[in-house]
Amino acid sequence: MPDVPSCFTGTLTNNSSTPLPLELIDFHAQASQKSILLNWKTAEEQDFAGFELQRSQDGNTFSKIHWTAGKGTADNRYTFDDRNVREGIRYYYRLKMLNVDGSFSYSGIQSAVLGSNWGQLTVMPNPADSKCTISFEAPESGDGRLQIIDANGLLAIHRPVSFEKGSNKIELDFETLRAGAYVLQFTTGSVIRNARLVINH
Repeated sequence: MPDVPSCFTGTLTNNSSTPLPLELIDFHAQASQKSILLNWKTAEEQDFAGFELQRSQDGNTFSKIHWTAGKGTADNRYTFDDRNVREGIRYYYRLKMLNVDGSFSYSGIQSAVLGSNWGQLTVMPNPADSKCTISFEAPESGDGRLQIIDANGLLAIHRPVSFEKGSNKIELDFETLRAGAYVLQFTTGSVIRNARLVINH
């Protein structure tokens, strides 16, 4: 189900001919490292109760996840950080906008996927002798960790790392490890990326 434009002006859906007393200027969802951030902006709120933020995993059946009362001013900005999400699932969001008399309208639908902009790990050279370079794309800057796990599932190397938005290259030394096959794992928040590493001394 494709995203709709984020700009949406509400109209009533309860068979009333009275327009909803607000203008929804902007509404969008953006995935970050650990959550999906919802932002919206309105103008000219009058006799307006508030917003029921709703979420869906199929774009059809929605349920309430948050309530925000209206501010009642001419220029209003709202935000909600949805942390109850999992990587790789597309979540759909909409606003149910309620008037004080019980009438309401729905916004357009926005969606986002946590971890969808993380690239796969690339390891060069591989096989490697005593060090390698790990490359990956990140949707934002942050901190994480690199681990090398041996064939028995034991942690051989653990190293904290910082990364930047965009392309990243991190050099990793492992000259003390024995030759063999390992799992190289990068973790940050709920994002986990694995790659196979072969060490030849």
